[in-house]
Amino acid sequence: MKRYLFNFLLFVVVITSIKCSTDDSNEIKSERKLVLKTTQIADTPIVYNYDTSGRFINIEDTISVFPEVVRLRESVYNKNGQKVRDIFRREKDFIAGKIQYIYNTEDQITKIVRSSFNVFSLLPKITTSTLTYNDNQIVSISNIDKKNLYKMIYTFRDNTYQNLERFEAFDYESNDLVFEETYQYSPNGNLIANEVLTGEDDFNKSKSFIYDDKINPLSEGSENHYLDLLRNPAPASLVSRLIPLSTNNSLTSIIEGAEIAFEYNAKSYPIVKTTIYKDDRKDILLFSYY
Repeated sequence: MKRYLFNFLLFVVVITSIKCSTDDSNEIKSERKLVLKTTQIADTPIVYNYDTSGRFINIEDTISVFPEVVRLRESVYNKNGQKVRDIFRREKDFIAGKIQYIYNTEDQITKIVRSSFNVFSLLPKITTSTLTYNDNQIVSISNIDKKNLYKMIYTFRDNTYQNLERFEAFDYESNDLVFEETYQYSPNGNLIANEVLTGEDDFNKSKSFIYDDKINPLSEGSENHYLDLLRNPAPASLVSRLIPLSTNNSLTSIIEGAEIAFEYNAKSYPIVKTTIYKDDRKDILLFSYY
């Protein structure tokens, strides 16, 4: 009898273990994060490609003109996993531009060199940003073009450079402040307000933002956040670059009077974003995932 009872209890333990293991496996499978594959407006898809380790490698962007033009942004990494170059192509054979990232021995980017090419010039247009670091600040000396040189100060919450709190742009020659903007965030990292202190105009305005409580796929697949801000410097509002880095999806458009609504899949990822403008025009953005 004791032997029978022992065998029965052993059977129950084994079955329970198998069930728990299966449940855990199903739970892990159901919680697997999706990775952004495409975004698409009308018939113009943007395709996001990754390597086998899940690291972003390029974006394919098809422009619906005649004939169709495929733009490709390709990221190149060194053996340490640092991004060293972005290459922008029109079709596969024509390089339209490059961005090179130069690092110091502390793995900080100290220089960004941007080269742009066109069919009407033999020489590329080259602009540079030289970066220095001071605790939670990054200072960038950037020539936007041949005539304009700016000193830009990016002040973050801390030295992880994930939440930008203040952006200032000074004319390098005169040291005059030409643009200043501050930013506020929710506890989970959503940009909820900006205030333009200097340089307000029709495009650079103070605003507040509201969000859903769902996953923002653009932020999930984002690169280093401060690199997204420094790549193409300009003495103007950074709101349009900060909103895609937020944890959730913004329901507030940066375009005055426009309204935004989302539809989601079973995993709470957005699959449709509809923007309705004041003149009743609509933009419908579709998302798909790997």
